[in-house]
Amino acid sequence: ELGMGRRGARLERVGRHLTEARRWADAIPPLLESAQDRSRGDDCAAGLRLLDLADRALDKLGAPPSDRRRGEALAERADACLTIGAADRAIESANLLSRTAREHGWRDLEGRALLILGQIHLREYRAMDARMMLTAALERLEHTTSVVPTERALRLLARALSHEGAYDTAAVHADRALKSAQRAGDASRTGEALQVLAALQRNQGHSERAEELTRQAADHFARSGHHLLLADAFVTIGEARRERGDFDAAHHWFGKARDLWLRVGSEHAVMGALCVAGVEMERKQAAAGLAIVDAVEPTVRPGSY
Repeated sequence: ELGMGRRGARLERVGRHLTEARRWADAIPPLLESAQDRSRGDDCAAGLRLLDLADRALDKLGAPPSDRRRGEALAERADACLTIGAADRAIESANLLSRTAREHGWRDLEGRALLILGQIHLREYRAMDARMMLTAALERLEHTTSVVPTERALRLLARALSHEGAYDTAAVHADRALKSAQRAGDASRTGEALQVLAALQRNQGHSERAEELTRQAADHFARSGHHLLLADAFVTIGEARRERGDFDAAHHWFGKARDLWLRVGSEHAVMGALCVAGVEMERKQAAAGLAIVDAVEPTVRPGSY
């Protein structure tokens, strides 16, 4: 199955079987874990359906808002919505998680909520707001056992600092994330850290070094089967080529990203198409570029990226 490990597929079967048997309490752990696996393996729609099943099981149990499993399901839902580009739904879930986690003392889950909100600020080019939110997220995550969210906070904080020109501090955070991922032997997380280091190089005008690091990241993403991150890497390579005036190569890489996003059903396919349109404009093919824009404009959902 696309981007999904065997263990995740097995857990999904177990969770569904237990749900059908009305063993609600037993069904929740495998449903949550398989939902996470689905979402991180590029099938967020399936992940969200599994979260709906987990919520139904919690309802059947009469689980109150103070049940930590409610918070864990909400965190996964916010992340899945963020991944598919549904910004409004991600913000709604993350804000609810932040309030609930703060009320019940779930420090790590509050950190995850702040992390998601910080990432949204970053995507919307509000670097200062992102830095403040991500710093708060890191403070809540660093002294917990949540290694993966901590690495993510480090990577995102590095990007925010880079946008503010604080390259040295950004590099320290990105390197911490890289070393942590390498110690864990996680190809996908290693690739994500390399992507951040590549962005730092690019922001400082070192386009060729940035492309070299991004190609290393793409190799890690291809090896781990993480197609969404691989598409991001293709866009970064395309941008590096565009900046050097190699518009044919840029068109090629942007097209690969668009096609991969389309394959996994991500709303980010629109961004890939617009990148291709931008290159057509730069190649003095205005009619072709505008045709692409006209074609994708009706597909843009309000509240998406």
